[in-house]
Amino acid sequence: MKPLQNIDRWIGKSLERLSAQIAGGPQPKEALEIRREILNEIRDKIEPRGDGEYVFPFQELFIHIYAVDEEQLPSFEAAFLYEGGLEQQVKELLTEAGCKSAVTVTVDVTVNPFAEEGEPYVFEYRSLPKGLVAAASAPVAVKRPAASIQVLKGAAEKSEYQFAKNVVYLGRLKEVASRDGGVRRRNDVAFDDTEGTVSREHAHIAFEDGKFRLFHDSGERPTRLFRDGRAVPVPAIGRGAQLRSGDEIHLGEARLKFEIGE
Repeated sequence: MKPLQNIDRWIGKSLERLSAQIAGGPQPKEALEIRREILNEIRDKIEPRGDGEYVFPFQELFIHIYAVDEEQLPSFEAAFLYEGGLEQQVKELLTEAGCKSAVTVTVDVTVNPFAEEGEPYVFEYRSLPKGLVAAASAPVAVKRPAASIQVLKGAAEKSEYQFAKNVVYLGRLKEVASRDGGVRRRNDVAFDDTEGTVSREHAHIAFEDGKFRLFHDSGERPTRLFRDGRAVPVPAIGRGAQLRSGDEIHLGEARLKFEIGE
């Protein structure tokens, strides 16, 4: 699988292209946001199988999207079902991520006329048969251990964060706006706007091939890593730096402590 930040860039660029392709004009903002959330959720379902192999562990994926009312229905049908539809984009995402099971996955998208309260879309997953999972990649999936981040210096939304997914974004502000007016990125560890040395898209941590790795994303100040008082290089490109429990992460003048649980 390509580095996760490359997959996120692919999602962003794909959405930007789509924003100008529907009915000769920009895609509805609500539809773009729903697309982004759906693609991010599917990306987070991709599992490592060891030795650099990845698989999407479902044979069938049903995505039910709900328009607010009859007036919104035509624009949602155009956005999700027609040329450049969501089914095609999901397949492209799985292929871009290097999932060997991408060709066997069935994606079914429906647009419904009335929203269920609080749910603009609903997923249904049907698991990939064990034989197909094995064929996609023989090694056993590596279970992600519990991990946490403690804020040692800098004003942030919380003083401590628990990991709940395979990629965690670090930066200034909770949400980073895109050029189309939507949300390009949501920071899981979000520093206040007063922390000017922290970039809005400063860094991220990804669990890949059984290891946590730290990646620098952008900003005038580098992402620095310290272990037992000594600096560990964080390459600007490539596979980042492997994290160990007790490491300190410096984003500009802000400081974090990374811990791996049992």
